[in-house]
Formats: sequence, C-alpha cells, structure tokens
Amino acid sequence: MESWLFLENDRCPPAWNMACDEWLLIHAERFAQPILRMYGWDRPSVTIGYFQPFPTEIPKRYTVIRRPTGGALVVHDSDLTFTVILPPDHSWRELSVFERYEWVHARIGKVFESKGIDFSLADQGAALSVRGSVGSHCFQKSSRYDVLVSGMKVAGGAQRITRKGLLHQGSIQGEGSPRVSPEELRRAWQTCGARFTDLNLTPNDETSISDLATCKFATDAWNRRI
Repeated sequence: MESWLFLENDRCPPAWNMACDEWLLIHAERFAQPILRMYGWDRPSVTIGYFQPFPTEIPKRYTVIRRPTGGALVVHDSDLTFTVILPPDHSWRELSVFERYEWVHARIGKVFESKGIDFSLADQGAALSVRGSVGSHCFQKSSRYDVLVSGMKVAGGAQRITRKGLLHQGSIQGEGSPRVSPEELRRAWQTCGARFTDLNLTPNDETSISDLATCKFATDAWNRRI
C-alpha cells in the first residue's frame, strides 16, 4: 500500500481550479505524498493548453482558462476533472512519458472494468468515434494510452514536470460516455494500492490559492498570452 492524500472540491471558479492545481505542484515537497484531487466547475468552462493559441470561436456561455499543462482544448461541462500531483522523490521519475500516462490511465480503466464496460488504452493516433465538440476539442483525437470505450476517447490528460514534482491534469468526459463518479475513481485508485488520508487546506493555503487565481489565472495576460 502507498500513502496518498485526497482532496475533493465541489464546484469552483475556473481560475481557482487551475490555481489550486499549480499551488499543489509548487508545494508537493511540503506534502511529501502523492495527491489525488477531484473537482467540479461552477460554470461551463473550457481549458486550453499552455502552448495553445487563444480560441476565437467559443460560445459565450463558456469561460476560457489556460492550463499550466500542455495539450489541446477540453470542455468542462459534464466531465469529472481530476489532478495527480507527485513529489520529486516519487518513483515516477524512473518512468518514460508514455509510461506515466499508462500508469494514470490504467487506474481510470479500473472504473470501467468494475462496471463491466470494455475499455482499451489507445495506440498512438487511434481512429475515434467523434462526439459533439466546441472548437478544436482534445477528445476528437487520441494520444497513446488515452482511455477508449467503444472507439470513443473518454479520458485523457496532460502533464507538467518541474523540480517541485509532477502535475497530471485529467478529464473523464460525461457527455456521450459512461459517467464516472468521484467515489468510483477513488475506489479505483485504492484497488491499485493507494491508502488515502484527506488533505485539509488551511485558511492560509486557501488564501494563497485565491491570490494566485486572481493575480495569474484570471488575467488576460495569462489566458491570452499567445
């Protein structure tokens, strides 16, 4: 068994969600354990990758926010969004980039396995059944080890590595695919050997996250920087 910290946030503003993920990465050494975070959105949102140009044809009902990780556009409306943060001394450093994605997505596959739903981990560039989309949707194409159900990409993610640790931001889509609950995802992690303790943020922690959201992730300087 491996000791993990668990954090669940219900419905938060888009800038706060991204700030919390980055803040957890910055403080990964302090927590000294892997962290699984799951969260919701207080409004329909779209996240874009760190290197992605700001999209110009997004319906006005969506708030557009830039992630601290790469990848393409992801719609957050009915999905389950999650984050994995690993400290710098974790064994992930021994894995290749594709092995790290396989490591995360194999755990997501356990959810569908428990439901009796056939799933697979994608080969590079696997052909997909295309769902409805907003703009250039990340879930219209697959990368190696994305989670597929009935030829449709249902889970993908993007990673960022710093000297502080590793950040994996992932989405399990709900529209047109089997719904996954936070409790189901948590149980899947447990079947792979995780033993969870709840992570309780202090008022100072929450203030720091809110400050980061206001000063960085809510600004045009960040979101429209390319």
